[in-house]
Amino acid sequence: ADTPGFNQPALDDFNPADLPSAFPEIRQRLEHQKCTFNDCKHLQEPGCVVRGEWERYELYEKLLEETEEKYAALLQRSLSKRSRQGNVRHKSGAGGQVRTEVLLDQKKHRRTSRKQTKQKFQQDILGDDYQEHD
Repeated sequence: ADTPGFNQPALDDFNPADLPSAFPEIRQRLEHQKCTFNDCKHLQEPGCVVRGEWERYELYEKLLEETEEKYAALLQRSLSKRSRQGNVRHKSGAGGQVRTEVLLDQKKHRRTSRKQTKQKFQQDILGDDYQEHD
């Protein structure tokens, strides 16, 4: 039976920080020495003990770039719609001009209802003796 995509590895939800552990060459070099920076990506960082001439280094660079793009897209998709949109809205005005509006926080600028104000007032005056009657 032919199962499409079964033999093709996917890097959709692969964390780029885990990629170096998939390369034995990197693990071997890190056993003897440590990089200067803890979050070293082994690309252009000074003091990197992994960077250099080894057979699959170009493949590592390509895979790292690919996994970072896919991981960033995954993180972007996992954010809520509100946080993806940001704090501004772009609107088209007359003559095709685009204007920017600042978005207000939801429910932050609402007035307190008269019912809630009245209940709070009665609670403040009567204290613990106040009980809501229907």
